[in-house]
Amino acid sequence: MSRPRRRVPPRAPATRPATRQARPPAGPAPADAGRVGEVLKTAAEFLPPVTAATALLYYFGWARSEVQAKALGVDTSVLDMTALDYMLRSVSSLYLPLGVVAAVVLGGMHTHRWIVAVMSKERQRPRLRACARLLSLSWLVLPLAALPVEWATRLTELVVPLAIAVGVVLTMYAVRLRALLDARDGVTQTAAPRSTLHTAVVGVLVVLALFWEVSEYAGVVGRGLAADVIGNLHGRLSVTVYSAKTCRSTRRGYRSPPSVAKTPPTPSATPAFACSNGRAASTSCCPTAGRRPTAGSS
Repeated sequence: MSRPRRRVPPRAPATRPATRQARPPAGPAPADAGRVGEVLKTAAEFLPPVTAATALLYYFGWARSEVQAKALGVDTSVLDMTALDYMLRSVSSLYLPLGVVAAVVLGGMHTHRWIVAVMSKERQRPRLRACARLLSLSWLVLPLAALPVEWATRLTELVVPLAIAVGVVLTMYAVRLRALLDARDGVTQTAAPRSTLHTAVVGVLVVLALFWEVSEYAGVVGRGLAADVIGNLHGRLSVTVYSAKTCRSTRRGYRSPPSVAKTPPTPSATPAFACSNGRAASTSCCPTAGRRPTAGSS
């Protein structure tokens, strides 16, 4: 008799070990990414004005020192001033202009809020459109109107560049105002939107006008400071320079020095002439008569 065969239970299919899934690269959380974006946006809004203000301070200090030095007959290169010196010299002269600019900006912001509030009234929108049309011509009207003022006043340097800067800004605001009015009325804009190049060109025009205005204002301030120095020489120290040569000069206020000594001076010899600047007003030279300068000579 044959033995019965045993049934072998089916084996379970072999399972492969679970493979680890690759984790996505760690990155900033959405909240952190939003904060970084806000910080970058704030920096992008504040960096251009701060950079322009720093450049204007430096340029004003340099231009003012250049004009003042030329008015006093000195080359500004001998002063050896640094960028910080130029900026610090600008602060005391820019209190009034910066205060006026800040007041005008604040007034413009409040005026814009009032215009937006008035814009909600439909009956006032035609008047606002008429004002926008007039403001859109400011880039041409204001510079032309500034020319007669320039010819009739003494502040000829300050009128035209300021009129150009204000005219360009008012024209750009008129374009913005018309866009807001069209949005309120539901008018579809057929004109192409402003490009980045258009905005950049307008910004360059405004910055150039501001630098022109700052340069002219620095010239006015520099000449005024030089005139103040010349008018108050009596309160300044006088200086006597002992030299072997005469201080020959043909400028007004200088006296002709006496004749030069016959014997040429040697390095160890007493200087033949003492030149005094008379408190920087005039120079007079006289023979030293064999005496050496003392510590108290001035």
